[in-house]
This record gives sequence, C-alpha cells and structure tokens, in this order.
Amino acid sequence: MTPIKFIPGFFMNAYIVVYFVK
Repeated sequence: MTPIKFIPGFFMNAYIVVYFVK
C-alpha cells in the first residue's frame, strides 16, 4: 500500500495552508 497519490495532495494542502496563513 503506497499512498503516492495521497502524499502529494497532503503536501500541496499544507503548502496552501502555510501560504494563506502567512
């Protein structure tokens, strides 16, 4: 089970959240 599709989405979500919070 390799969540290769989940990891990029999580990273993108975190990046967007950080970008908006900043």
